[in-house]
Amino acid sequence: MGIAKSKKTEILAPAGSVAALQAAVMAGCDAVYIGGSRFGARAYAENPDEAELLAAIDYAHAYGVKVYLTVNTLLKEAELSELPAYLTPYYLHGIDAVIVQDYGAMRLLSELWPDLPLHASTQMTLTNPEACRLLPKSVTRIVPARELELSELRRLREETALELEVFCHGALCYSYSGQCLMSSLIGGRSGNRGRCAQPCRKFYVCRAEGKTERKGYFLSPKDQCMLAHLPELLALGVDSLKIEGRMKNPLYAAGVTAIYRKWVSRLEASGADAYREEEQAELNEDIQTLAELYNRGGFSAGYPFSETGREMISLARPNHGGVLVGSGRVHPGGNRCRVQYRQPVHAGDILEVRAALGAEERVLAEYTAGARETEEARVVYLSGGKPGSGRASRLGQELPGEVSVYRTKNDALLARIERECRPGTRKTALAARFTARTGEPTELRLSGEVSVLVRGAVAEPARKAPAAEADVREKLLKTGDTPYRLEPLSVELAEDCFLPVSQLNELRRRGLERYTEALLAKYRRTPPRGETAWSGGKTLRTDAETSGGAPEAVAPEPGETVPLAVAVMSLEQLREAKKHPAVRRLYVDMEGEWQACLREGADRPLWLALPRITQGKRLENLKTALAALSKEQAFAGLLVRSLDALAMLKTLPLSVPLAADANLYAMNSQAARWLLSQGFSGLTAPLEENERELGWLSGLPFELVIYGRSVVMVSRQCVWKTAFGCAPQDGRRLLLQDERGAEFPVQTCCTGCFNRIYNSAPLSLLPYLEQGKRLCPSAFRMEFTLEDGDDVRRLLTAYAQPSRSENAEAAERRPETRGHFRRGVL
Repeated sequence: MGIAKSKKTEILAPAGSVAALQAAVMAGCDAVYIGGSRFGARAYAENPDEAELLAAIDYAHAYGVKVYLTVNTLLKEAELSELPAYLTPYYLHGIDAVIVQDYGAMRLLSELWPDLPLHASTQMTLTNPEACRLLPKSVTRIVPARELELSELRRLREETALELEVFCHGALCYSYSGQCLMSSLIGGRSGNRGRCAQPCRKFYVCRAEGKTERKGYFLSPKDQCMLAHLPELLALGVDSLKIEGRMKNPLYAAGVTAIYRKWVSRLEASGADAYREEEQAELNEDIQTLAELYNRGGFSAGYPFSETGREMISLARPNHGGVLVGSGRVHPGGNRCRVQYRQPVHAGDILEVRAALGAEERVLAEYTAGARETEEARVVYLSGGKPGSGRASRLGQELPGEVSVYRTKNDALLARIERECRPGTRKTALAARFTARTGEPTELRLSGEVSVLVRGAVAEPARKAPAAEADVREKLLKTGDTPYRLEPLSVELAEDCFLPVSQLNELRRRGLERYTEALLAKYRRTPPRGETAWSGGKTLRTDAETSGGAPEAVAPEPGETVPLAVAVMSLEQLREAKKHPAVRRLYVDMEGEWQACLREGADRPLWLALPRITQGKRLENLKTALAALSKEQAFAGLLVRSLDALAMLKTLPLSVPLAADANLYAMNSQAARWLLSQGFSGLTAPLEENERELGWLSGLPFELVIYGRSVVMVSRQCVWKTAFGCAPQDGRRLLLQDERGAEFPVQTCCTGCFNRIYNSAPLSLLPYLEQGKRLCPSAFRMEFTLEDGDDVRRLLTAYAQPSRSENAEAAERRPETRGHFRRGVL
């Protein structure tokens, strides 16, 4: 497999702090991504304030390293108005790009600063080239969904002119990024807003009818490691290899960066053959080092190179697994064991004694190796513990005879990484020319990305010994902790010249400072004429305002009805919905029994709700199906759930209206305007805003979901396959029960090989319909997913009841949630 020698692949490192940025730069990265004090997808990282971040940008740029600022969260209306002022200092200072998820932020920044490169976050869930054609010109790079196969990445590379950034190492989400509401709806901490509580790393009991229950961390993928597959990625033409880990410490960022830097540079220099055949032992050692830094039950190569299922899931442990370094036998009585090390152990290493107890791997003891730790056996006292923890707890189970010893902190490895990434270890070569002539000022010219000339004191005639060229070179080459080394260095020295050491040092210092100033000046941007910072007014005006004002919305009178839309997945649900006189619009979900529903409902106009994920061949199959149905005029409109599908629809000769579902997030007016400009005639109110925050939607065409079991995850993983083995059957159901007893229904979609995980309780705003009316929606929507015909009939009857007390009594008979309508989200 050939690798293009002329193409340099970027190593993109995580920086959860300024210290991590500096460590990654020293380790050899080409770019870093970092969050500021607001709007980043890692709200709990050590994000720097404005002054710290501006200094960090200069630090990286001095080494030729790019800095990408994360604004990859959904923004509420009030927040969006604050975004320009927040970004202005970084824009002027020379930030290299901004990573965005929110359509409104994308639209706003594209209009405000057309010269600022934008990177489409993996949170946008882009899986096909079609969606890329919708993005504005300011978007220069895409970070596609991590679920793509290698052939799908190749199609993105071949069919778009955008840069392609691919995650190569680190943690994986169970859900498609940007499609997860689990943390948000369970605890009010939104992954779409950088505050994920990681319910995917929790312990679950899995139950399915006719099956023995299973227990484990079913939603916790192993960390990804693509080191062994770099030849395929480089041959593909990937522009940037992204390392996940902004919540990790600086030594993790540096250690992982250094290993990927080494192998990418080697591949670009010598090609894939040597990488695969002659250096396999070294490659395996580096993979072991990566595992020492962090792994969850080992590594997977990720979706481009692995099958879904158990091999990608860390079922027994959700956090750092360390590496196996020994084993032991439990003494009679179970309070201690004798361990034997198989690998060298160093003073300061943290070690865990573990045993598999039931579905979990439990920590029986945790200890720090002492100065005399050797490969000889030692006795360790057991206290029992929680999974992934050294804290004592009663085991309540009989211990096995054999236990394993894992190292979770390799102190010698971390000390080595710290030495190798200390300040000043990375240098950029500058061509230098020093000139000293008697009676003239000394001169030092430095040339690299820029060129500068500095002059020093006048060189005086030597009274005793003249300056020697070797001594001059020695002094000028002492660049210390600066980002530079002088190479090559040319010295032109008069024979009778005297040069004090202090003058040489001062000339070198001023020369390097002047070079840095000139280099950083290249990055600076200037504000628009007459402005020192963006004022905000014109760019935030909506399309409606510039064309004469938005239509004034009038809330219905008390008792006045709002049109009702109903979405169904089954034929049974459709039959009940058709009977109810309040239903004005019917959506048939194409992730359910849509073909049977189209036949049954041919007597009235039906809308099709498109699949949430249209990855790869699914998009082409969907296009073929819709083209055929369109000729038959089998549907009256389409509810769209992905940008991929929207772009595909624009290639079809359709004349039906399109509506955007809630997962095409319209969290603010700019996002709404962008979606409407793409051809949508209607929107869906976002599920992560409360009653007050939704007020900005008034006057726009939108539907408010008042009932439905929300999809909290869409995953290319399959819980059924992980728990019970692959048994293809669309619509197969099971339950995941968490540690609090809440049960989350899971439904298979084997046609596309993915799962939907639903919230443990359905959203119901039936007691709050009057409050919903004040938002002036075009319609209310009820979404039926797992309900049977009796449920549909009962719920539609409850909707028609004007009595709040009757609705409240109905709510008491079944678990329900108000979602974020009352409480809001962080």
